[in-house]
Amino acid sequence: MIALPRSLSDNAQAMVPSGIREISEHVFALEAQGKGPFISLTAGEPSFRAPDHVQAAAIQQIQKGHMGYIENAGMTALRLKLAEMLSRRHGVATIKDNVLVSIGAMGCLSSSALALFNAGDEVLVPDPGYPNYGMIFALIGAKLVPYACPSEKEFQPDMDDVAVKIGPKTAGILVCSPSNPTGAVMTEESLDRFVTLARMYNLWLLSDEIYEDLVYEEPFKSLVSRAPERTVYYSGFSKTYAMTGYRVGYMRAPAPLIDRIAHMHEALVSCGVPAAQAGALAALEGDQSIVADMRASYQARRDAVVALVQEAGLETYVPGGAFYLMLGLPALPMDSRAFCFRLLETEQVAVAPGRAFGMKGEGHVRISLATAQEKLLEGVSRLLKIYKTLC
Repeated sequence: MIALPRSLSDNAQAMVPSGIREISEHVFALEAQGKGPFISLTAGEPSFRAPDHVQAAAIQQIQKGHMGYIENAGMTALRLKLAEMLSRRHGVATIKDNVLVSIGAMGCLSSSALALFNAGDEVLVPDPGYPNYGMIFALIGAKLVPYACPSEKEFQPDMDDVAVKIGPKTAGILVCSPSNPTGAVMTEESLDRFVTLARMYNLWLLSDEIYEDLVYEEPFKSLVSRAPERTVYYSGFSKTYAMTGYRVGYMRAPAPLIDRIAHMHEALVSCGVPAAQAGALAALEGDQSIVADMRASYQARRDAVVALVQEAGLETYVPGGAFYLMLGLPALPMDSRAFCFRLLETEQVAVAPGRAFGMKGEGHVRISLATAQEKLLEGVSRLLKIYKTLC
């Protein structure tokens, strides 16, 4: 190994790699050895392709030669359309100056974290929760404080645990609904309690709502409409429109914060990609039936997997949104990471270990329902087979 001239920064060394990615990288290594084929149920990668009119708009932007620099905060036409949509959908007055478009929703979250928090600040995050949250806050030297969303409460937040975790260094609370990794949709009572606590202790609320269009039985309730003066709302086009590779995310926040982050964009990414943002605008302006069709397909996959699990004698909650299932494996004679590697080596099926999402995720694995149904059911069947063998 080549020695570096100097050690890495403390923040870079403190960042723990994603446990999801660890499984994916192992799949790549096995494939390079000629092994497989594998059924991957790890990533939140829709099995659909972006709508034709989205692709056409992106291609047209390139063909017309309109691929120079654009505004730091995103194309004006896209920001205006997003402001209109957010005002209508969430009932909160939103103008262009409240909206910023970045390189994926993660770009929005990363840049806002840099703008809002200092080294040593504490940010409360859900457990289980998306591991990239921890990676972001580690890079700025902020401390991650997990709050419990236990399986016995169907992964709803334990609001008493949230309240007790707030201390003198707490600067913000991150909320994700529908949840990655659990698919849990937060109740109105929990949302209202988050707002009460944030106002009581003068905290920022970071609301990851990237899966808001993938809610099944109950109408979706947003946090931003409850406290727009202190909520930073995040969403994007990856999940709703199957546009993962386009990398277009957006945020809604108080205008002074958006203005500052737009200036920070100059140092972080300069600006977004015109063709991708043209595709995003086309997605908003075009036929929305594709969204309903994809949502119906994910719901059908969810129901089929839940039925398969119950037939095998396992109890499971039914996720209300997103396209994930955190499957509890109570009799597992090993930790979730070891089980995932065993499943991969023996059955050629990749799922994410629950421990990758926090301590409350241990004893579970996350199954992505975004995979086409035939492969999904085959993969889950193999998982249940080896679990029965081990137990």
